[in-house]
Amino acid sequence: MGNRVFILTGEVQTGKSKALHNWILKQQLDGKIIHGIVNPYITDQKWFINTEDNIKFRMNAEHNETNPIVVGNYKFSQKAFNKAQDILAQSLQIASNYLIIDEIGKLELKGDGLEPIVSEVLNNWKRKKTFTLVIVVRSSLVKQVIERYSLPNPFIIQKEQLDEI
Repeated sequence: MGNRVFILTGEVQTGKSKALHNWILKQQLDGKIIHGIVNPYITDQKWFINTEDNIKFRMNAEHNETNPIVVGNYKFSQKAFNKAQDILAQSLQIASNYLIIDEIGKLELKGDGLEPIVSEVLNNWKRKKTFTLVIVVRSSLVKQVIERYSLPNPFIIQKEQLDEI
């Protein structure tokens, strides 16, 4: 089981992260150890949720925040991305059944957002393969993500297939 990588994909804002978060909670009830981050929309805002303790923090920048990450009409908090990177880095130090990265997108492909920790997590997984990796990637970027990170034989799934992991 630990040598697998799953790419959860679908169109933008179709409930991938919410479905993944619900799947995580169910797996944790069954005793699975899950580390990483998931970032669903909650009341029209993007949030990061630490999968280990289910604590959430706002992904969107505060109105007075300096140096936000700007993507189109969105302004994201650099502090939130730094915290999410720290959570992913800490995840590598703890044994787990699953490690979640939600999501690898345009920012990460440019070397921003959750980089450089995404590359570190993926390289660690390739070397050790001691956990199952679940990555969220929007449909239009799946091929680019597979190529950029040299992901070997990923299982590409839709949210309806989460229970097959």
